[in-house]
Amino acid sequence: MNVSCPEIADEIRLTALELGLLPERRQALANLDNRTNVPGIRGVVNTLNQTEKYGTPLAQSLRVLATEFRSDRMMKAETKAAKLPAVMTVPMIIFILPPLFIVLIGPAMLSVMDMLRNL
Repeated sequence: MNVSCPEIADEIRLTALELGLLPERRQALANLDNRTNVPGIRGVVNTLNQTEKYGTPLAQSLRVLATEFRSDRMMKAETKAAKLPAVMTVPMIIFILPPLFIVLIGPAMLSVMDMLRNL
């Protein structure tokens, strides 16, 4: 992770050190949450705390959390895709339609002008 995300790698390294030094695991995870203040990490920290508190299987909890994160990303992507037509309307009107009209109507206008000159 050092190559792709050095900041997160440093935070995880520091959390691993805290897990070894602090008497309570929850404190180390709370410190990670406070240092990063990222919703995704907050979700992982809460999941780890609940897993430890209630004794639920960690793999199952992480699968559910991954599914929630995936659905959140999909909803954000769908929201951006829904906004796209409204955003693209003005550039399309300004940059695409005038050249299209010139290409389609230009030759007809030139032939009409030639016919009017010849009269």
